[in-house]
Amino acid sequence: MMLFDYSLFFTNKKEDSDIMTPEIPEEDLAELTEQKIKEQLLREKNRRRNERDLENLRKEVEEKELRRRLKELEEEEERAAKEARRAKIDKLKNAARATGRGVAKSAGLMGGLAVKPIRGAYKGYKNTKNLTILFWIAVLIQIIDVFILRFNRTVYFATSIAMYGILTLLAIWAFSREEGHLATPRQIILFILISFFYVVVPTLLYAIPQIRVVGNTTLFDWTSFLLAILPIWPIYIGLKADIPFVHKYINFWILFLLFTFLFGVGFKLSSAHLPLIGGRPEVIQVGTVANFLWEQTTESVKNFWDALNPSRFVNVLVNASGMNYYIAQIERTEEAPVGLYIDNVRLRDRYTYEGEPAVIWADIRGKSFMDEIRVTPTCYIDKVGEGIANPPFFSILGEEHVFFSCTFNDLKKGTYTAHVGANFNFETWAYVTYTFVDIETKRAFELQGKNINHELDIPLKPLAVSTPGPVVLGMGGLVDQPVALDLVYNTRRPVLGVTLDNYWNGAGNRIESVDEFVIMVPDDFELVDCDRGTPEVEKGAEEGYDFYKFKREQLGDPRLGFQSVTCFLHVKNPKQLLGGAQKVQRTFVAKVKYRYNLEKRVSINVRE
Repeated sequence: MMLFDYSLFFTNKKEDSDIMTPEIPEEDLAELTEQKIKEQLLREKNRRRNERDLENLRKEVEEKELRRRLKELEEEEERAAKEARRAKIDKLKNAARATGRGVAKSAGLMGGLAVKPIRGAYKGYKNTKNLTILFWIAVLIQIIDVFILRFNRTVYFATSIAMYGILTLLAIWAFSREEGHLATPRQIILFILISFFYVVVPTLLYAIPQIRVVGNTTLFDWTSFLLAILPIWPIYIGLKADIPFVHKYINFWILFLLFTFLFGVGFKLSSAHLPLIGGRPEVIQVGTVANFLWEQTTESVKNFWDALNPSRFVNVLVNASGMNYYIAQIERTEEAPVGLYIDNVRLRDRYTYEGEPAVIWADIRGKSFMDEIRVTPTCYIDKVGEGIANPPFFSILGEEHVFFSCTFNDLKKGTYTAHVGANFNFETWAYVTYTFVDIETKRAFELQGKNINHELDIPLKPLAVSTPGPVVLGMGGLVDQPVALDLVYNTRRPVLGVTLDNYWNGAGNRIESVDEFVIMVPDDFELVDCDRGTPEVEKGAEEGYDFYKFKREQLGDPRLGFQSVTCFLHVKNPKQLLGGAQKVQRTFVAKVKYRYNLEKRVSINVRE
């Protein structure tokens, strides 16, 4: 079978040669052509197979690239999530530290290092072993400086230079090891400044004025105490090494000091001590403030509880639930408050030595209400005994400002807490006004859809008012106003109650005894069925009032908590009381005379 015209490939012409192309047999030509076709087909098949292989390889490469890209995206997303979590954690840590930022700023360099987040702490040091060792070395040096050298730069100036110089060199070495290169010049300068601070500043503390800050502590005492409990070197190293204990330690002291000052004492600066600048102490007394804080902790907890005012909150609840507790509003006046107040309790000498008397002075400001105030100064130390008060007693009539001293002899070396106070007599008055209407008048308003309180301008609850002083007298009833009276059968008996409760917060402030408890009732009424027994009835000096007096034994012990008296009011003649008026008001008065104990505390430091 012939597929091609072979004349296209072979010719019988002579072209520039006498040699003629040999003539190939037709069978050979057919075999040769078929072989070339097979080779061509094989090449085409190989080409297509190569193209398929290339296509498969391209797809495989694209798939691998896609998987790689997806993995990179997943890693980027995971890194972003980690960074977001770290940012959130940093934000929370910064927020926690921000609580004491104001206090820290006032402390200068100390406060900045104590509270400000140090970014190096989150650099991610791979091995903080060197910094941990350095941290404990710094703690040891701080302990030596506080408890052995006691920041004394007069005798141990060279020793302090050696200690903090060695600590500076160790810090440069440790941070260089951690960062893999020599500490930066900025770090080295900071290390030198911290050591310079602890070498030089204690030598200048003598210039701090002896200003009494709170209790018996001075500004000098507080500066020394803060230097001791907030050491710059250990805090800086601990934050850099990200030691959790350091963060907790800083937060504890910030919260503790804020809590103590807010609910314990507050700052009370005395301008009288401003001129007392100078006097270089031989050693620094960290223990003065430490003892003071220890004494104030329990009182702070109590004052915090009192600040929340849970007793009065509970009292309102028990009053609403029907229990016998009656409240009152304290009368406000622009004049000087009545009562007795102890102020400016201070030691004669900052330090007392064995064999010498410890003398305490206190100011008393008083303003009598009705009777003369008879004051007995008191002072004692637990497990030691009473001191000698001078004068032993005095009186206040009107408004006066007096002083007294208290002396303790033969005190041994140590720290004591002296209780300085005054026991005095006083009286508190209270009054409450009830509004009475005819029950038929009240029903008439209700049938007309009117509110009798609004129409007749009657408060819904009777509001009692108590005179200011150490005790509050609450008064009132367990019913709303007005009190509706039955003019026909006279069966309605409103309730009148009186509660005696301590008002002045503070350890040692309490009612010692009740000398007289009187309820003054208008003579239109009788006080009957009292839960404290039957009182004695007298015609008082106030015209139109009967005096109902309760004996001391009829009342409970006021030192154990509030005491209440609840009685019923019997209207003698309802028609005569109302006299045809739409409403009638009557005021009920209570008076209590008592002895009260007021107390302050001061710390005495006795040396050998």
